[in-house]
Amino acid sequence: MQIYNDHHNVRANTAHAEMDAVAWIGLGLSLLGLAAFGAYTAFFLAGFINDLMA
Repeated sequence: MQIYNDHHNVRANTAHAEMDAVAWIGLGLSLLGLAAFGAYTAFFLAGFINDLMA
């Protein structure tokens, strides 16, 4: 029975690690998305202000 428990714990830990990896990848992608959106917005505003100043 102990062997079964050890095996079950290993599987549970592996699933947990995979969930952590998915969470980190999701976080990284959303941060990249925010950075890209921020850069796009900054360029758009810069161009808009440039047009106003001209």
